Amino acid sequence: MVVGTFFIALMNAQTSLLQAILFMIVVGFGTGVFFIVPTLAAQNALPASQMGVSTAATRYLGQMGATLGIAIVGTVVNSSGSFAQHLPTNQSGKMLLATALQHGFIAVLIFAVIALVATFFLKDVPFGVNSASDEVVEESDEMGEKELVEV
Repeated sequence: MVVGTFFIALMNAQTSLLQAILFMIVVGFGTGVFFIVPTLAAQNALPASQMGVSTAATRYLGQMGATLGIAIVGTVVNSSGSFAQHLPTNQSGKMLLATALQHGFIAVLIFAVIALVATFFLKDVPFGVNSASDEVVEESDEMGEKELVEV
């Protein structure tokens, strides 16, 4: 996603249609991975009994991030030019809009790099391994206690 966003931030009026399509394909592959990996990591980090909670929390935070991201990028684009009432029709106005959109993609790139760097600080939890809280629940069930165990 970072590489594709970087390519899109470099786009200008001389960028060909084929290049733009290739850049968008790279962003698409990165975005697809970006949405599934955090969900899997959250599901694996919590006990199986909390899988719904982890999925819901991940999706909720993703939607909040998208909402805030759109607002931030919109602010960056609008602060680079006054496009509130209408889109430009002359060549200089179109160039100003292209520059403003480029600033917006640079803001997206900054957040993508921050997300990439943050992944290096995440705790490594192997997939498919039961967590300690799962083991506590299993031991409780073996001893005949059918009540919920809160850890």
